[in-house]
Order: sequence, then C-alpha cells, then structure tokens
Amino acid sequence: MSETEKIPVERPKRKLWKIVVPAIVVIILIPVLMYIYGYVALGDAYQKSWTTIDTSEMTLPDQDSLDQTNEYSEEVPIHNPTATNIRFIKINFDSWADGKKFATVRETDIYLPAGGSTTLTYTLYFDSELMEIIRADSFESKTRHEIEVSTNIFFITVTRSYNYESVETKYNIW
Repeated sequence: MSETEKIPVERPKRKLWKIVVPAIVVIILIPVLMYIYGYVALGDAYQKSWTTIDTSEMTLPDQDSLDQTNEYSEEVPIHNPTATNIRFIKINFDSWADGKKFATVRETDIYLPAGGSTTLTYTLYFDSELMEIIRADSFESKTRHEIEVSTNIFFITVTRSYNYESVETKYNIW
C-alpha cells in the first residue's frame, strides 16, 4: 500500500459540462423558437384577418344627409379565423381619389380574439368634388396603411409592423 491512488480530477468536471452545456442551449433555444413561432403565427393571423374586412355591407346615408355633412362613419367587422389572438396596437388606414381623401380608419389598442371578431370604425368623406372624381371615366386611387400588431406566446410578446402603399388608376364602366 505504498502507492497512493490517483483520483482523476477532470472526469467529474466533464460530466458536469455534459449536463450544463445542453441545459444552457435548451434554455436559450426554447424562447428563440417560441419567438419564431409567434412571429410566423402573428403574420398569418394578421393576413387572414385583414382580408375578412368587407365594406360592401356598408349602408350609405341618403342624399339629403350627404348634402348636410361631408363625413360619414360606420363600423365594419373584422374576423380572426386563426387560433392566434391579435392586438392591433395601431391602425392608420387612408384612401384617396385623385389626391382627395376618401376614407380613413384610425384605431388604437383593438383586441381581436382567436376565432372571434370585433369592429373597426371606417370614416368616409363625401362632397361634390369627390363625387365628380369618382364618377369620372378614370381616377387615380391611392391606399396607404400603417398597422402595428402584437400577440403573446406564453411569456413572449411578438410585435410586427406592416406598411403598405398602392397607387392605381381606376376606370369606370358606366
């Protein structure tokens, strides 16, 4: 028993690193994957929901009412056909006909539940000049929207902004 036993010092450290390194990777990887999932799910929910707005059901006021006021507001429904809750932080939507403002939507902090619906206030602007523009053979239509949406995936909040602008010439077939 003259020789002393040598105890390997590095082996326990190696075992510890085999546990710690994968744990750190998992702790970092799970939130990153959740954020990526939330980002994709929010984009899908926004796109599908925004296409459900249907202004064709709007009832315009009679001609006498239009002569008295040049601004008319009505609520339009928006539906969320997905399983992701959406919070519209900000909606700025504008539409012009030959440079004259025709319609707006200004909303903040609107909650749209998964599979549910809510309403947005749509404001139309009328006057004789705008009616002449719309009744003309053709006019330039411009639409711009800036929309900021968010959702929560467990403890992670995902926020996305959408900016869109379109200019096109519309032709009447009267």
